[in-house]
Amino acid sequence: MRGVRALALLAALAVLFCGMALRAAPQAEGAVYWSSGTWVGAANLDGSAPLISYPYEIVNVVPRSSTCGIAVDSEYLYWADSRQGTIGRMQLSPAPGGRLEYLADERVAIDEAFVSGLVEPCGVAVDSGHLYWADRGAKTIGRAGRDGSAVQRNFVLAGPWPCGIGVDAGHLYWTDVSAGTIGRARLDGSEVEPEFVAVGGNPCGVAADAAHLYWSDETFGIGRAGIDGSAVEARFIRQPGWPCGVAVDSGHVYWGIRSEVGSLVGRANLDGSGAGVLVAASHYGGGCGVALDSRVFGPDLSARPSEYLRFGRIAHAKRRATVRLAVRVPAEGDLVVTGPPVGWRVEKPAGVAPGEPRTWTLVLWPGKGTSTARRIHRRLRRRGRAQIVLKVAYRQEDRQPLSREKRLFFRRAKRAGRGKEGRRIHRSIGRHGYRAAGD
Repeated sequence: MRGVRALALLAALAVLFCGMALRAAPQAEGAVYWSSGTWVGAANLDGSAPLISYPYEIVNVVPRSSTCGIAVDSEYLYWADSRQGTIGRMQLSPAPGGRLEYLADERVAIDEAFVSGLVEPCGVAVDSGHLYWADRGAKTIGRAGRDGSAVQRNFVLAGPWPCGIGVDAGHLYWTDVSAGTIGRARLDGSEVEPEFVAVGGNPCGVAADAAHLYWSDETFGIGRAGIDGSAVEARFIRQPGWPCGVAVDSGHVYWGIRSEVGSLVGRANLDGSGAGVLVAASHYGGGCGVALDSRVFGPDLSARPSEYLRFGRIAHAKRRATVRLAVRVPAEGDLVVTGPPVGWRVEKPAGVAPGEPRTWTLVLWPGKGTSTARRIHRRLRRRGRAQIVLKVAYRQEDRQPLSREKRLFFRRAKRAGRGKEGRRIHRSIGRHGYRAAGD
C-alpha cells in the first residue's frame, strides 16, 4: 500500500560553509538536489538558497530510511530508499517564471512508496516515459511508467552489484561496484552489455551527455570516457572525500561527496578544471546521489525559521545548585529562556568565525521571588532535586525564532567547608536548599 502524506514544507536553510573557490563562469539558472543518508538537500546551481531536509525530514517520517539516489523531472522529485526497498516521489510545486516558491504553509504530496517491493535499490533515473532504478540486492535494473504503473522489477539482469543509473536518448547506463564496470542496454532492455566499459575501482553513480560518460568512484574520484566507451580517464577529477552520485549539464559536472565532516556537493567544468566544493553541510550524514533541475529556488526569506538548535552535555556544579547546558547553534544569534521563570545566562566563547557553528553554555539556577522558584526550593529541600521542562528560543538575524524543550533537574548543592565562607554558604543552603548563583 502506498503511503501518501501531505506535509507542511518549511523553507529552512541548510548550514552552509564556504567551500573551495570555484572558477567564475556564466551560471545557468537551475537547482541541484543531493541525497544524504536520511536527508534530501537542495540549493540553486550556484550554491545559493540551500534548503535543509528537502523535501522533508525523512528521518522523522521513516526513521529507518536511507536515501541512495536522486532524480528529477518537470513534475516530481524521486529518491531510492535502499533500506525500505522503495522509490519515493514528491510533487514539485510549479510557480510563475520557473521558480519554486516554497512557503512555510505550503503543502505538497509525498508518496514514500511510489514503487515498493524492491530489495535494495540504489540509484534512480527518469526520462520522458519511464522511471528506472538499480537494485543491488536483486542484481537487476528495474523500470516502471512515470505514473508508477507497469512495474518491471527485473527489467535488465545487470550483474553482481549494480549501484547508480543514468539515461540518455538511446541507452540506460549503470555502474557495478564489485566488477568495476559500466553496463549499458537499450531503453527497451535489449542489447545488454554488462561490461560496456571497464573502469576499475568501485564506481557508484553514472551520468551521460552527448559526448561523454561520467561516473563517481570512491577509490579514484570522478571518471570520464567517450560516449562510445573509448578514452577512459578513471582519475579525471580528484577531490577529497568519497564521491557517490554524479550529474551533468551543459557547463558542469556535479557529484555528491561523503566525507568525515558531513555531505558535500562538488562541481567542475566539463574539461575537469575549476573543481571544488559547491555546497557543504556538516549536519548532513553521508549519502549517495545528485540530480539537477532547470528551475531555481526562491524561498520566502521572511518566513525562514532559524536553523537547527541541539542540546548537548548537562553538567551540575558541585558547590552550587546550578545547571550548565551545552547548546549547539549554527551561527551567531540570540538564545533566550522562555520558560519556566528561572535564573539564566548565556556564555558565548570568543574567537568563532562568522557563519561557523558554535557551542554556547546556558547556565541555569532556580531564581528567587517567584512561585516557580519557591516550588523548586521546596523540592530541593525535601527530595534533593527538582525537575523542570526548560523552554528556549534561538533566533538568527533576519529569521524567525526556533523553539525547543529540554527536561532537566536541579540538584541540591553539597555542603560547604568550614570558615567564614563556609558559614555563609551554609546559611544560604539552609534558607533555600541550594547555593544561589552569585553567592
